[in-house]
Amino acid sequence: MIKLLMEHVQADLKRLIPLSIIYGILTIAFLLILPKSFKSSAILLPPIDDSSIGISGALSSLPFGGLLGSESNNETNRIVSIIDSRTLKEEIISHFDIMELGEFDFIEQGLEAVDGMLSLEVLPEGTIYLSCETETSWFHPAFEEDSCKQTSQDIIGFVLTKIDSLNKYYKSERARYHRITVEQRFMQNIEDLADAENALVAFQKEYKTIAFEDQVRASIESYANLKAEYLKNEIAYNVLQRSVPGGDPQLRQRRIELEEMEDKISFIEQDDNNESDYLPGLDNIPGKGLEYVRLTRNVEVQSILYKFMIQQYEEAKLKESKNTPTIQILDKPNLPEKKYGPPRMKYLFVLGLAYLGVLTIYYYRKVERHYPNQ
Repeated sequence: MIKLLMEHVQADLKRLIPLSIIYGILTIAFLLILPKSFKSSAILLPPIDDSSIGISGALSSLPFGGLLGSESNNETNRIVSIIDSRTLKEEIISHFDIMELGEFDFIEQGLEAVDGMLSLEVLPEGTIYLSCETETSWFHPAFEEDSCKQTSQDIIGFVLTKIDSLNKYYKSERARYHRITVEQRFMQNIEDLADAENALVAFQKEYKTIAFEDQVRASIESYANLKAEYLKNEIAYNVLQRSVPGGDPQLRQRRIELEEMEDKISFIEQDDNNESDYLPGLDNIPGKGLEYVRLTRNVEVQSILYKFMIQQYEEAKLKESKNTPTIQILDKPNLPEKKYGPPRMKYLFVLGLAYLGVLTIYYYRKVERHYPNQ
């Protein structure tokens, strides 16, 4: 069969050579008029996540700071979402007149065109590879290639600028809502602290407690001394009572002293709230002490919370007004020098194989018709 095929090819060689030349010329012409594509790219460093807005650092100084976990890094996902967003693509369409250049009637066509231009890849080390591929028209003049190269670089530069501006906007909005939340809680904390301080002051005024622990200690010592003196005088009175007549003046004097001591002991035990006496009564010390501890603790808690909240409030205001760049560019967008596509040699190879395949099928069918039994 192969021998017969070769014979027919040799017989038609005079017709085959011109046909092959024409096919080759057409193929080369087709490859020459194909649109050329140019690609510009940039690499962004892994973004730093600051979504916690300083909370983790501030809480770490508190006793319960170790119970909190670290925030996950979502900055890369945010940047990827911005690049894939319709908002950014419409900005590109408007800025570079994509609708007019592509002669599109619907915005969806422009969005598809922009989506085909941009390419995004998150590399294993966390860097973001961003590229833009633009094409010339069919059978284009030479100057169009320069314009296409510049456009690919300009689109990448525009995208980087928009990523930064949109990211700043979203961060600022998030910081503003955070500041409002912190501010509301801070104002509430100021009111709670004032209430706690006022309650403690009212307690101190009512029960005349300046230094409660010292006053309790002084009250107990005074009571113990007075009680000891009372017992000593009582013994002396009992001894004197046995040795002198009942109407003896000295005995009456001792009795009066014991009664005065009893009144004073009763006064210390029962706490008559005498404004001139700052020693608390022993009967009310447990209840007063518990209330005093609670009031003092509440003031301390609100004071600690105040220190924390004022730091968070100042950080939130600073974050809201922050205007530093949100992305770091490792490789700036380049101006492409060589075309990115199309792969003409690959096309030439495929078209050549297709031509040989068609000729083979043609002569195979021709041999089958002439020699059906072979």
